[in-house]
Amino acid sequence: MASSSVPNGPSAALAAPPPPPPPPPPPPPPPGHSIEISAPLPPPPPPCAPPLPGSGTPTVIFNSGLTAVKIKKPIKTKFRMPVFNWVALKPNQINGTVFNEIDDERILEDLNVDEFEEMFKTKAQGPAVDMTMQKQKAPQKGPNKVSLLEANRAKNLAITLRKAGKSPEEICKAIQTFDLRTVPVDFVECLMRFMPTESEVKMLRQYERERRPMDGLTVEDRFMMLFSKIERLPQRMTIMAVMGNFNDSLQMLTPQLHAIIAASVSIKSSQKLKKILEIILALGNYMNSSKRGAVYGFKLQSLDLLLETKSTDRKQTLLHYIANVVKEKYPVVCVFYNELHYIEKAAAVSLENVLLDVKELQRGMDLTRREYSMHGHNSLLKDFIHHNEARLKKLLDDARIAQDAFDDVVKFFGESPKTMPPSVFFPVFVRFIKSYRVSLSVHQFPLCSHKKLFLATMLRFVSDKDGQSLDIYSDDEDNAALAGRRNMSEETNAASRESSAAPGRQPLRQRYWKDTHLWPARIVAVLCSVVIVSFIAVLISFLYIVLKGKPNSYLFLRTLLMKFKHVQCLNI
Repeated sequence: MASSSVPNGPSAALAAPPPPPPPPPPPPPPPGHSIEISAPLPPPPPPCAPPLPGSGTPTVIFNSGLTAVKIKKPIKTKFRMPVFNWVALKPNQINGTVFNEIDDERILEDLNVDEFEEMFKTKAQGPAVDMTMQKQKAPQKGPNKVSLLEANRAKNLAITLRKAGKSPEEICKAIQTFDLRTVPVDFVECLMRFMPTESEVKMLRQYERERRPMDGLTVEDRFMMLFSKIERLPQRMTIMAVMGNFNDSLQMLTPQLHAIIAASVSIKSSQKLKKILEIILALGNYMNSSKRGAVYGFKLQSLDLLLETKSTDRKQTLLHYIANVVKEKYPVVCVFYNELHYIEKAAAVSLENVLLDVKELQRGMDLTRREYSMHGHNSLLKDFIHHNEARLKKLLDDARIAQDAFDDVVKFFGESPKTMPPSVFFPVFVRFIKSYRVSLSVHQFPLCSHKKLFLATMLRFVSDKDGQSLDIYSDDEDNAALAGRRNMSEETNAASRESSAAPGRQPLRQRYWKDTHLWPARIVAVLCSVVIVSFIAVLISFLYIVLKGKPNSYLFLRTLLMKFKHVQCLNI
């Protein structure tokens, strides 16, 4: 910029003032550096990495680049403290919450933590546990065990193996040799629920192909590895179950088959029962002659209807009349039920299930024979077959006889074995005999007025086929008589209580001593009692004194008794 000279003199005072001086130039940069004015400023340097936990100075982490969160120092306690099961927030969840504004470490400095530990420490105390040291030492325990089984299945298998108290090798060896002394049959039946599946076998074989160590598997997986290698495993487990349960099954099935045989044969061969049915058929045809006509037979379920058919005065049923007819006209047939044997036991048998159990035993024995003949001669299998083969044959014969006998008796009464199993067929006779015997007891006594009332009360309820109560004597006269009898009894009891509590009547003990004419006899009785008791006491004292100094008191007493008997014989 050019500068002009300023004239001197008075005219210079009227001239405009000069402009302000320009700003000084910026200081020159240091040597060796040049800065371009248009270049942007460099960004701030990144923060330093936080030091490791446990260092002396507090460290800071950044929550999404917004808020700094201080890492809390680990706390060491003198005693074991109970666990406070709260739900914790993650560090990235406290932004904007009240927890971002509080400092709990400062509170701990103000509190008496020793008193707090003393108040809340657990009862069972050991040395203080340093959780940080445990976390650092955890990797030194060795690698974790590998489990190839599903979690729940592995847990249940572990519980089952714990009951046996044997190692996997011992259990598998016992299964290979059919040793039921090492593994009981209950444990074998539990193991049958853990038969290895195809997927489990595939995983176990893959683990072996990778040549991974067996020690790296859990006890359950190691057992499953050995368990899956047993040849013909399902057959072996079935054979062991059959061997262990054979005696119990035989003792349970044999009495049931014998009950079916005895009941079926006795019912079919009973001539007295046949006579009872003949009487029922005759009376039934007579009652239905005017409406339905005569029939040639009836279903066994019709026997339950005999209690429901009542006389005109409704004081007895058709079964009562039949019982009376049998007693008067056919006294030999009166106790026909004595010819029927084991019908109550047979009524509780499910023949279908019994025959299925017998077939299972036969199938198990066949499997045992095949295993013994084809795959090695095992001594345990040989002994089992030798001792139980004949017993099983007899059981099979009993099952065949029971089936044939039951089919014959059901068809003999015009029924079908398919629609009337033993649990339906035999209970019909059980109910009929029970009702018949109750009805027969009515005619054992003359029906006087008071006895009739008693029998009406006794026979008030009789079980029908549905297990409900059937009111035989529902007549209003009987009910009124029973009510009057009950009221009379109550009035008599009340009168006796009032008479005993009357003010003019003395207690029994006072009346006993008021009877003066009986005093001599009572005094004599008391004196006799005193004399007898005194004599017994003197005799016991004499024997004690005599026998006290005798070492062989028993022999002395025996000799004394022998002499006494000898004297008696001489006197005689």
